[in-house]
Amino acid sequence: MINKQILQHRQKQDKGGTRFFVTLALLLSLTVFILAMNSTRSDSEVHPPIASLDDRMIEPQSEMMGPLSAMGGALSELVEPQMEMAVPLSEGQSSHAPEQSDDTTLALTQPVQPSLTDEFVEPVTDITYTYTIKTGDTFSHILEENGHYDVMRQLIVGNAELGPFNALVAGRKMTFTQNDGVLSEINYQISPLQSYKISYQEDGGYRVNEERLEVEQLETHATVEIVDSLYLSAKRVGLSDKLIIAITNIMEWDIDFAYDVRKGDHFSVIYYENYVGNEKIDEGPILALRFTNRNEDYRIVRYTDSKGNTDYYFLDGKKVRKAFLRNPLEFAYISSRFNPRRMHPVLHKVRAHNGVDYAARRGTPVRAAGDGRVSLRQYYSGYGNTVILHHGGGYSTLYAHLSKFADRQRVGSWVKQGQVIGYVGSTGLSTGPHLHYEFRVNGVHKNPLTVKLPDAVPLAKSELPRFNEHIKATVEKLHLLDDAYIASKNPRQP
Repeated sequence: MINKQILQHRQKQDKGGTRFFVTLALLLSLTVFILAMNSTRSDSEVHPPIASLDDRMIEPQSEMMGPLSAMGGALSELVEPQMEMAVPLSEGQSSHAPEQSDDTTLALTQPVQPSLTDEFVEPVTDITYTYTIKTGDTFSHILEENGHYDVMRQLIVGNAELGPFNALVAGRKMTFTQNDGVLSEINYQISPLQSYKISYQEDGGYRVNEERLEVEQLETHATVEIVDSLYLSAKRVGLSDKLIIAITNIMEWDIDFAYDVRKGDHFSVIYYENYVGNEKIDEGPILALRFTNRNEDYRIVRYTDSKGNTDYYFLDGKKVRKAFLRNPLEFAYISSRFNPRRMHPVLHKVRAHNGVDYAARRGTPVRAAGDGRVSLRQYYSGYGNTVILHHGGGYSTLYAHLSKFADRQRVGSWVKQGQVIGYVGSTGLSTGPHLHYEFRVNGVHKNPLTVKLPDAVPLAKSELPRFNEHIKATVEKLHLLDDAYIASKNPRQP
C-alpha cells in the first residue's frame, strides 16, 4: 500500500515536471517569434515599400513555424492570428501554399505598384502629318484635300511668293504641322539641302521662306578592281549608286559598259562628300577619274573654264563628251551583235543584222545617242515602233521594237543627247523585249560598237595654259593612287 502511494506521488511529480518544461519551451519560442516580428518591422520602417503599410504582408517561413507548431494547441492559437494578415490572392495565383525554402528570414510580398492610368497625361497640341505629292496635284488642291483651303486665300491676299509651290514634283513630300488646331507650318522638301516653309505669323498671316543647310565638302577617293561587274565591284568597296552612275555617265562616250568591261579592269576616282555637321548627306561632283579598260588608260579631270562652263576633259584638253553616246541604254546586255550574215530568229533565214540588239526590261527608257531631229516616228514594218534621228554631217541613228514613244515629240522635233525618245518593247518581228540600234554614216550601216565617234569641240588654245595650271594638283593625286594600286598588286617579297 505504501509502495503504491509512493509510485503515484512520483508519477505526479513527473507530470508536473513535464508541464514545467513544456511551458518553458512555449515561453522561449514565443519570445523568439516576437523578437523576429520586431526585427522585420524595424527593417520595413528603414526601407518602406511603395505600397501603404496596410498592404504589407509578413509571411513566416516553414522553419520558423516548425518548432512553434510542435508546442501544441496553445501555441497555435497564438500564431494563427498573425497568419490572418495575409493579403488576398491575386488573379491566377494558386490557393495552395508554395513550397518553402530553407531560408529562415521573414519574406515581404511584392508591393502594390500604382496604376499608370492614374498618372496625369498632358494633352497633345502639336500634330504633324506628311502628304506625298501625286501626278497632277496642285498646291491649292492639296490644301483643300487636307482641310486648309483658307490658308490659300490668306496667301493670295498677302501676295506671298509661292515659287516652287506652283511647280510641284510628284513623289516629293509636303509636311503639315498644326498647333492648337491652327496650321502653323508647311514644309516642302526640294532636296536634302533645300526646303521651302510657309509659317504662321503673329498677325494671323503666312510667310514663305527658303531654307538651305550649310554644306561642307570633303575630298576623298576610292580605287576599284573589277572582278565580276562594274556595279558589284564598286558596291563592294562602298561606292553609292549615285556615284557609280556618275562614273558610267562620264565614260559612256568611250566605254560600252554592256560590252567593253572585263575582269581585271580598274579605276580610281577622286570626289567630294557633302556633310552637314557630322552627318554625310550625299556625294558631290567627281573631280578626277582614271579608268583602265582592256589596257587602255583614260585620265579625266573636271574643269570650269574662264567663262564659267564646267565639263570633263582628257589631260590634253579634249572634251570627254562626244557627239554620240556609245550605248542608248544606261543598263543592258547585248543579245545580238552586228552581223551581215546572221540567221534571223523569226524568219529562220540568213539576213543581215545591221545593228546591235540590247536586251532589257520592257519599259526601259531609250535615249537619243546624239543631238538631232526626229525624221521618222511610227510603226515601221518588221522594226515595229521605230524612231530615226538625223544628226547632221551625214550621221543618223535608228531605234526599233519600242513599246511606246516618248510624250510631246513628233516628226521634226529637236532632241538633245541623252533625252528619252521611247521605251524598250517587243513590237514588230521580235522574240522578246529588246532595243535594236543602228548607226549610219551617209546611209551606210556601221557597227555601233566599233565605229569611231566624232569628237566634241576641244578647249580653245588660249584656255590651255589656265587648264594645265588648274589640273596640276589633281593629276598628281591620280598618280599617287596609281602607284598605290600597282604596289597592292605587286607586294614586295620579304
